[in-house]
Amino acid sequence: MKDVNKLIIGFIVFLCFSCNQQKKNTETQLSNVIDFDRDSLIYNIDISESKFNPTSFLVLKCIYVGEHFIGSYSDENFKKAYQYKDEKRISEEPFIRYFIKQKKDGKYSELWTVKEPINTTSSLQLCQGATISNQGVEDYFLKIVSHQYGSLGCYAINFKLYDKKWSVLSKERIVTDSFYNKTIGYCIDKTNKRLNYPNDGEKLQENEIDFSTFDKMPDARWDCK
Repeated sequence: MKDVNKLIIGFIVFLCFSCNQQKKNTETQLSNVIDFDRDSLIYNIDISESKFNPTSFLVLKCIYVGEHFIGSYSDENFKKAYQYKDEKRISEEPFIRYFIKQKKDGKYSELWTVKEPINTTSSLQLCQGATISNQGVEDYFLKIVSHQYGSLGCYAINFKLYDKKWSVLSKERIVTDSFYNKTIGYCIDKTNKRLNYPNDGEKLQENEIDFSTFDKMPDARWDCK
């Protein structure tokens, strides 16, 4: 049992905390439109063997009610979202939508969005992932992690750039609480490449990542360690 616990802890450190080790590659910028310290981050991440040409990613955090854009995430816009919901008598709860963009030719182009409840207990981070073997690091890729506050639990989706096109490499999760009726420990799914799975007719954008649906996908194939 001790060996199993050590293995789980090892995966937790590698998956959930790897992003924190790359904070030195994360920059904040000031803007008269968006408070970058709260709502936006620029990540400089090595996604190849070259350490001298990192790729820049911009993450924007915004509030929506339905498909109505309220604004960047702030206490003021949080209140505006519920005011709009009440005024329009919308049954759907406001939510957060992250926009993940890659810098190309001096401009940021949208790659994916991530949908989270407005009262989410998770934080979103980008970092470098790596495939490691006995011979050392074999490959690098982009890792998007949803890390639960106050817990070591997290979900991640990994993307690899092939011929200038991003493809899903795998999904990962770490469950530390048996309350969720899932296998405790580290699991990886290299089969299912879907970004989301709509529930009850819910409309999701084609490029929208919804971590909350990863376990609900009928063709998910989690390999748990």
